[in-house]
Amino acid sequence: MDPIDLATLVAFHQSHQEKPTSAGKAGWSSEEAQQLRFTILERLGDWEDASILDVGCGLGDFWKFISARYQPTIYKGVDILPNFISQAQELNKDEERVTFSCGDYMQQDLLAMDYVVACGALSYPTSVPDHPYSAIGRLWSLCNKGLGFNLLKTQKTDRERYLRTYHPEEVMEFCQGISPKTEMIDSYSPDDFTVLMHR
Repeated sequence: MDPIDLATLVAFHQSHQEKPTSAGKAGWSSEEAQQLRFTILERLGDWEDASILDVGCGLGDFWKFISARYQPTIYKGVDILPNFISQAQELNKDEERVTFSCGDYMQQDLLAMDYVVACGALSYPTSVPDHPYSAIGRLWSLCNKGLGFNLLKTQKTDRERYLRTYHPEEVMEFCQGISPKTEMIDSYSPDDFTVLMHR
């Protein structure tokens, strides 16, 4: 990741580290907002006995959510922020199915999993000219069954320094070019939308 991009990302999350919940530390406005987006991503497929790659995993909250409802076989969480990874490892130290690694998902050597999720991870500013499309292509190459991610809709936001917005129609057109089995869900929030891509 470009050093300036990383510095912006670190600054955003440092401003949230005094929040009392893991969702707050990860930058979500509330636990309810985070959980709502998890329930939308849950529609991606059948998580029973599935392997999962969680990109931008934060403290591993998606694992807590999905493992309370299903029995996945493997969960791999990746985040570029070391403090998130260390906290996630500590919180899940007794869970044999779970591993975490610190690094840039665009550059890491990652194994393909059944499902890849990116909840909020693609919404940060970047100097990469074809973002988020290069990221979507990369994550699609790592999924065996499906990819789910969410993005902010194009509109005025008071967090423009830290977050980037996108036109849902443009993102949807790109994703359908990769997989005709793609759906977009945007009825749950005025602020963002979720794309579910299936093999």
